[in-house]
Amino acid sequence: MQNHEYEEMLILKAKSLKHHEKTYKFLECLEKLLKMNPYNEKALAEIAIYLKEKRYV
Repeated sequence: MQNHEYEEMLILKAKSLKHHEKTYKFLECLEKLLKMNPYNEKALAEIAIYLKEKRYV
């Protein structure tokens, strides 16, 4: 599996975890993505959406 495919799989997994209210695992998944690529736009977007939904920003 190529790195890009793995990143896409992790984004889908993160969205699924978020949908099922597994916040810690959701954030853990995004953390793994950002460790692989600190500029991953999809991971950063998911974090921004999460923060906005929780009214942290």
